Amino acid sequence: MAYTSMLLKDFLESHPDATLDMMTPGGYVYLTPELGRALLRGENIPGHLGSSDMQINITASELLWEPIFKCVADEENPNLFYIITDMPIPHSGTARYLISENDLAILRKRYTAGTRVELVKMDDPYNKTLVPGCRGTVQVVDDAGSIHVAWDCGSTLAVAFGEDECKIIEGKTV
Repeated sequence: MAYTSMLLKDFLESHPDATLDMMTPGGYVYLTPELGRALLRGENIPGHLGSSDMQINITASELLWEPIFKCVADEENPNLFYIITDMPIPHSGTARYLISENDLAILRKRYTAGTRVELVKMDDPYNKTLVPGCRGTVQVVDDAGSIHVAWDCGSTLAVAFGEDECKIIEGKTV
C-alpha cells in the first residue's frame, strides 16, 4: 500500500506502532515507534547524512511538517514503511507550519472566543510588548491555527501555531 500527500506528523499519529525507514531533506532517519512518540512530543531524533559515522540531530519542528512524497509498506512486515519526505510546504501568514484539519478543529474547540489565556512564549523578533506572563482574551482561531488575542496590555499580536505558546488560565469571560 502506498500513501502520499500527508504530513509526517499525521502519518505518525495514525500509525503509532509503525517503524519508518526514511529519506528526508535533512538526512536519513530510522524511526522506531518509541522515536516516533518522542518526535510527536517535540524531541529531536537521531539521523545521519548517508553513513552511520555522520550522525546528526533532526528537529521535530523540521521533520513533523514535511509532506510525504512516497510511502510504501513492507510486504512482509505491515508495520514497516519506507518513506521519502519533501521540504516543508511554505505557508503564507505568520505561521511557519501547516496545521491539519483535525488539529485546527481541536484548537478552535479549546480556544473559543472569550477564553482567558496567558502567554508562555512568543518567537517574534519585532515584538517589544508581549512577554511570558502577559494575559489576554481569545478573539478567534484563524485558518492557519493562529490564536488571535486581545492582550490586556493593548497588543493584538496572534499566537502563531507551531511557533508561539499560550495556556488557558480561566474559562470564558464573555
